[in-house]
Amino acid sequence: LGLGARRLLFVRSAVDWPAVQERQNGIRSVVEKWHGANLAVIKVEDESIDTTQKALREHFGNSSFLPDAILCGNDNLAVAALKLVQSMGRKVPDDVNITGFNNFESRNYTTPTLTTV
Repeated sequence: LGLGARRLLFVRSAVDWPAVQERQNGIRSVVEKWHGANLAVIKVEDESIDTTQKALREHFGNSSFLPDAILCGNDNLAVAALKLVQSMGRKVPDDVNITGFNNFESRNYTTPTLTTV
């Protein structure tokens, strides 16, 4: 939000992990305080790259909501989002900011290196 993002997307597992729900609640509470900011949430059935990218494609295809930032419940979801966004010709972080959680090793194998919390 501090970098100007107003259209945010939170990508999370459909499994209701308490830590992920807390992340979603925290993100929502911050977004609600920023004038003009919007948050959409999508849940993916599993955390595989294919399933995550399919859910993102469906979201992008069925919505006028194109995010400035994609926040993911963990780094594996964020890697899938980063690869999809890049395949669509968008640049990370110039066009879309993407971040994950948990500092999984997979984040080190992306270009650019994935930001994680």
